[in-house]
Amino acid sequence: MKKKAVLLALVAVFALGSLAYAHGGGFDAFGPGMGPDCYGRHRMSQRGGLYSDRNVQKIEYPQEILDQMKELRRTHLEMRLELSQDEPDVEKARLLFKKAQGIRSEISNWRFESYIESLKKQ
Repeated sequence: MKKKAVLLALVAVFALGSLAYAHGGGFDAFGPGMGPDCYGRHRMSQRGGLYSDRNVQKIEYPQEILDQMKELRRTHLEMRLELSQDEPDVEKARLLFKKAQGIRSEISNWRFESYIESLKKQ
């Protein structure tokens, strides 16, 4: 009879512990309620769901920058394709890499200049 009582008590403790762990207990306890980074921030906060940034502005890209972004993706894929061959053409990959670096630089310059312009408007 004592063995059954001990087993029943262990089952009850494990069940209550599992329930408490699954609940999470909010932000001041460890467990699933803590979020992925263990500081109480939920996954949605990183995607703008629960806690969206208030000072973030949508960027309107001109068509030429969008075309450069497409060209950058295309160049990157070509470079990856070339490097995945059994015997890759290293010179072609280097040229594609330099081309991608140039495109990235142009996009970065545009982003910086548009940021400077947004500061002047404030």
